Amino acid sequence: MAKVGLSQEKLARKIGLELAESLQGIADTKTIREMAVNACQEFKKSVPEPNTYRSRLSEMRRAVKEVFPDEVKDEFPNQKEEKSGYYFTDRGKGNIKRWEHVAIFFITSDKKQQELLEPPHWSSSESEEKSEIDPIKDDEIVIAEAPVQQLLEDDVIRMEASIEAEIQPTAQHIKLTDMTIEAFDLETQNIIQDAIAQSGVSLADFIQQACRVYGRTITGKAKQYDANLATIPTSELKDNKAYNTHPGRAEELVRRAIKAIMVHNGQCTEGNQKWVVTQTLLVEMTGSKAVSVKRIVEKYHTMIADHNQLLKENHGLNEYSNRKSTKKEFIENWVNIVPDGMD
Repeated sequence: MAKVGLSQEKLARKIGLELAESLQGIADTKTIREMAVNACQEFKKSVPEPNTYRSRLSEMRRAVKEVFPDEVKDEFPNQKEEKSGYYFTDRGKGNIKRWEHVAIFFITSDKKQQELLEPPHWSSSESEEKSEIDPIKDDEIVIAEAPVQQLLEDDVIRMEASIEAEIQPTAQHIKLTDMTIEAFDLETQNIIQDAIAQSGVSLADFIQQACRVYGRTITGKAKQYDANLATIPTSELKDNKAYNTHPGRAEELVRRAIKAIMVHNGQCTEGNQKWVVTQTLLVEMTGSKAVSVKRIVEKYHTMIADHNQLLKENHGLNEYSNRKSTKKEFIENWVNIVPDGMD
């Protein structure tokens, strides 16, 4: 039955989290496959349009990976190291060797892939060979539903690769206006045709626009990663989507949130005004994923434990003491306590 009132992305995430919860303790590949396929079928009832359904499955995969994260390996592991419920692979962008949960393989719109009894086994002798099954793309978006400017980086990369591989250099300079859509692989052709139909631009203009957008994205991210996050205002770092993909954003926000809690507690005189530093509270304050916050909190374990111990000894507080009516107000305003990352 369709879930009423949820966006397609949120519905996909909800079904993915429910699937992950049901998969706890299950290692049998056949059972995992059936559960993953059933989850896809349930989601498809609410999103019947094929392209939209295919792209939104990435949200479901992300949700499952939050509960069953990949374990990256530098080399092919000993078979004795096999992880229960996982399979070893280097599929996908970057060809990263990793243990990946079996459910991820079967959360796909490819029926032939879902009909396989188990994911193909990766081996060091096969590392140079291409799988007959297209790798799962975690960042698929339906171009027909968005402006041309939102063309995925993956699609642009495929487009550029197709140009390089399929168009042979000649003595003459190749112009964009001389190119035809047949120069691309079939999947890329379909994407480009949908985008052109929506935008009304020519193929040459589309390619030029796509390259500009991708170029700005790459150079923009390079400048962003070089930025000293400590100088970025806390409110901007937390709410500005431009920093969402910065590799140091989550840790910097968590560090500031911990500091804000401790500064606040130091300024309060009554125990019922103070906050215990917990992973749940930090997730709510920063908006970061729980798995990321958990990893970051481990770095500050001693400091947090000492602070919480004092709260317990002096005021009898524990993690349940954070259930206060003032919690929403504190979460909204904590950025004012630590306005930047400068010590």
